[in-house]
Amino acid sequence: MSGPYVTYWENKYPEEVSGVIFCNSINSAEEEMPEEGIPKLMRNGFVAIGAFANKTGWTTAMHALFAKEDENYYGEYAKDALAFKKASVPNFGEVKNYNINMRTAWDSIQANDIPKVYITNDYETLEYVRDYLMFTYGEVDEELAQERFEETQSEQHKEHRRKISEYCKSFGNCEEVNIPASHDISDRKPEEFAKEVEKLIGRTK
Repeated sequence: MSGPYVTYWENKYPEEVSGVIFCNSINSAEEEMPEEGIPKLMRNGFVAIGAFANKTGWTTAMHALFAKEDENYYGEYAKDALAFKKASVPNFGEVKNYNINMRTAWDSIQANDIPKVYITNDYETLEYVRDYLMFTYGEVDEELAQERFEETQSEQHKEHRRKISEYCKSFGNCEEVNIPASHDISDRKPEEFAKEVEKLIGRTK
């Protein structure tokens, strides 16, 4: 969800932005949410449950319950990760504004010289898919690996990537980088992610 907000902000207030990192964020290649029928009902149900969890304190309680899992996942940074989660209660109500926020953001785009990097997470080879499955599940299902890899080779996916490239070009001074990882790129490949952050900081000087 950060994509539309960051896109709008760096175009509306460029004097306040030194550089931008888009981390597998929503972009202009994404489709709008259905405004009617079952998908809309499911979305509204999701929003209602999420809002209820926030207001009753269940969101924070859930983070505390899973603190042990975070400790195993984040290691020495577990306490920081938990503190961040507790402070970052999702704003489920904004999901209802998804379509209008996207349209407003994409309409605001004007090329400028602010250094930017858009990081994607495509698995460009079968070996990358195997690596992901091993990291996530502790084993590799070859049939699933092949299925995931074929998805990245489909014409539909290639068209999606083409639109992302057009989105990046529309900004001006935006590099497109791919780091094969899960959606949480900075967690899955922290060293590779940090290098891109350092490179961007170097471009802002």
